[in-house]
Amino acid sequence: MGEPVEPLSQLSCGYSDACGVTFDGRLLCWGACDHGECEVPG
Repeated sequence: MGEPVEPLSQLSCGYSDACGVTFDGRLLCWGACDHGECEVPG
């Protein structure tokens, strides 16, 4: 998944990855994700 193309209400950034919450409550993550840190729980 690439960078989000919609506004985020919250954002958290790591060294090579990031996650954000959209205004409708969805969690989006992107970046290197080498160790599963971008996997969104289902």
